[in-house]
Amino acid sequence: MNEIDRTISYEARPEPIREIGLTDLLWLLLRRWFVVAAFIVLSLAAAVVYLKTATYKYTAELKVTPVQEESGTLARNLGNLATIAGLNVPRGAQTVSPFMLYLESIKTQEVADALSADQTLMHSLFSTEWDPETASWKEPKRGFLAPAATIRRLVGAPVYPWHAPNASDLRTLIQREVRINEEPRSSVVTITFNNADPSTAVNLLQKMHDVADSKLRQRTLERASNYIAYLQRILPTTTIGEYRQALAQALADQEKLKMMASANNPFAAAPFGHAVASDRATTPSPLRVLGIAVLVGLLSGILLVVNLRWPSRR
Repeated sequence: MNEIDRTISYEARPEPIREIGLTDLLWLLLRRWFVVAAFIVLSLAAAVVYLKTATYKYTAELKVTPVQEESGTLARNLGNLATIAGLNVPRGAQTVSPFMLYLESIKTQEVADALSADQTLMHSLFSTEWDPETASWKEPKRGFLAPAATIRRLVGAPVYPWHAPNASDLRTLIQREVRINEEPRSSVVTITFNNADPSTAVNLLQKMHDVADSKLRQRTLERASNYIAYLQRILPTTTIGEYRQALAQALADQEKLKMMASANNPFAAAPFGHAVASDRATTPSPLRVLGIAVLVGLLSGILLVVNLRWPSRR
């Protein structure tokens, strides 16, 4: 092999890969500490800008528990009556309690429709789109989000024109912001809502509870009245003793249910007092945001130092 072949063979030989140990990594970070520090400073600067421009929100909460009278027989009345009347009742429907229906109805369109009729509440919830000077709705300034519509058009995504907030927007807000926290070993359920105005957050939770409980009371009262009328009509025509006894018991249960729905008391959910809001803003948390910024800057700096090929000083 001549000198040229030996040179080509030597140059084509790959350099062995050398693993970096913990000591090498620490020494490398010590030599490049300014890179890690720069990333931490940049992350902290971004976090400070975010904290200065972010909207601080307060948390309002309302604790509710099932009404004691709805447990037991009343929770099964509608299912038992439907079975006697020959109606198709899904499996497990007889165990659905009014309290479970109450929790499910909080985020429904029916509740949002009723709440949207309160214009004062709508103005407070969508304050960025309400102009008190002209007493009219206005399209908010999009700021740095303005190019988003152009990008959506370019990629073929639908772009929806702005419109004054309505019941559908309120339902979307409730579904996104309202949290229902159920404790596995407790019958107490905590409903929370975050808003920049604590009084608005409290007002929404209180009115949402009143509307949901009232709607369920009204629906139950109408259904019980219809069942009572039906039972009173077929009971005199029933001659079999067992059927008459079952229908009479169902009629008594429906009369009791109608009486409870007619009373001026909480029907499905009983609140522990009124909704209350936190004294201080809960989101965002400055300490948490700064801590995350330091961690992100530290990890970003370490990854750059480890993966970047620095020129040799030889």
